[in-house]
Amino acid sequence: MLDAIDSAVADYTVSADAMRSAPDRGPEWTYERRDGPVPVVEVQRFGEPWGAFLADSSPVVDLFAGFVESMRRAAEVVVRDFGRMMRPYQDGLHGASVALLPPDAERKHRPRCRTCNPHGNLRPLPVNGPEYSRRRRNRGKRR
Repeated sequence: MLDAIDSAVADYTVSADAMRSAPDRGPEWTYERRDGPVPVVEVQRFGEPWGAFLADSSPVVDLFAGFVESMRRAAEVVVRDFGRMMRPYQDGLHGASVALLPPDAERKHRPRCRTCNPHGNLRPLPVNGPEYSRRRRNRGKRR
């Protein structure tokens, strides 16, 4: 390679501003698709391997989606069984934590807690003009 450069620099048969051409190396970039279980496009630069890329990601995405779904189902079973196992401990810890609350906080806690008050309270009445006026009129009629 260095000899070629030296001969090109020392070659006085052509003028210094003459154009020299490089040998034809073929196209710079070539692409070749290979179909298989996972289609791939192989890229070459001047005939040398440059890289490989997914031609169609849907098979890979489908395989990964199947894997994620199987992991989700397995985790669901584990979490459900763990929740059943921990239920007695959860109730015991809840009762102990409520016993430690100050009296005013305990009074606020019990009506709102689904464990202490499983039936819950009624939803609050809507606060808007016509509803409030109707309730106030009806309250006056009952007295």
